[in-house]
Amino acid sequence: MILPNPLGTVLAVSGVDNGKPLPLRLINQKGETVGTADVATLTEKCAWAADGSAIYCAIPINPDGRLPDDWYKGLVSFSDRIVKIDSRTGAVTDILARSTFDAVNLFADSKNQFLFFTNKTDSSLWRIKLK
Repeated sequence: MILPNPLGTVLAVSGVDNGKPLPLRLINQKGETVGTADVATLTEKCAWAADGSAIYCAIPINPDGRLPDDWYKGLVSFSDRIVKIDSRTGAVTDILARSTFDAVNLFADSKNQFLFFTNKTDSSLWRIKLK
């Protein structure tokens, strides 16, 4: 699964192995890995900052089931931690260390002041202040 940054210069790539998410990788236009975040998620749970300097992701805490299929089918849901990942280094910063959200459809506003997302569990809309 791939999510390009707004400038088209870096791709966030996620994958699974035996139904478990792999660490998120950041790849440049040459196909070189420019960063590997020490967190595992699906790119469907991520959104780039408007300037491409960071990617915000919902990281499942103790994911169960065979991913991503069981999650897509609604057989499992997550409680996520929300993080900011530096696109140059892969460094991870917690924004919300623990939640009851299963965050999807993430997007940051143009000034990177807020992160919006939908809670997949009940379809409610949420906003988190970033700065």
